[in-house]
Amino acid sequence: MVMLKQPTEDKETKIQSKNISEGGICFSVKKQYDVGNILSLMLFLRNKFINITGKVAWIEKKDPNIFEIGVEFININKDDLEEIKKIIAA
Repeated sequence: MVMLKQPTEDKETKIQSKNISEGGICFSVKKQYDVGNILSLMLFLRNKFINITGKVAWIEKKDPNIFEIGVEFININKDDLEEIKKIIAA
């Protein structure tokens, strides 16, 4: 599970990730973002919340109201990054 929020918004959106790597995450949303938008992400991994700041690296329109986006991590705690690496390796 991922909670997504733009710094300029008060509302968080709950989404499901499609995939994750040590450098970023991909997911589908119903709102179009622009490449370069900064997003606050809260990932729930292994019974722990991880707070990450990311930047929209790419966006692809899938349906009229569905957009797949790739977000590059730009600010993540070193220990949290190691946890993501362990999950990927497992």
